[in-house]
Amino acid sequence: MGRQEAAIIWVSAEISAHGTGTNALYTLRRQLDSDRQHMVVGSVGDEFTLKISH
Repeated sequence: MGRQEAAIIWVSAEISAHGTGTNALYTLRRQLDSDRQHMVVGSVGDEFTLKISH
């Protein structure tokens, strides 16, 4: 096996829903010092548009 390096990514928004996803969202929101505008508890009919910037 070759050497593996960890990639660092930036996540600016997250939508989690249902059970453990919600619990994980609250934990991440607290640890990342985020807010409800960037880390959302999803519900039926929610939409998310991914905008990729380079």
